[in-house]
Amino acid sequence: MTKGGRPVELVDTNQAHVRALNAGGVSISGHLKLCHPVRAILPEQMRGPYDLVFLLNKQTANPRVLSHLAPHLHDDSTVCTLRTGSPNRRWRSSWIRAG
Repeated sequence: MTKGGRPVELVDTNQAHVRALNAGGVSISGHLKLCHPVRAILPEQMRGPYDLVFLLNKQTANPRVLSHLAPHLHDDSTVCTLRTGSPNRRWRSSWIRAG
């Protein structure tokens, strides 16, 4: 996405990861080999609002992560969770609105 000119922020709670991402970018290897600069920030540096969020955290951290994320979203924001399994029913009903 950054290579295509989209404004992207990677958010990580690990300060060492943030420093490394900002210093060296992201390396992808496999079918495609690419190293590209990125912007990484700590959660307290989030400014939002964000239109699209790809959420990659452990499901057990959902309440903490989503509580922090919610103020940075607007009515048309999309949060795409990328993990194996599905959240339990209580989590879904408290964070996902129908319609």
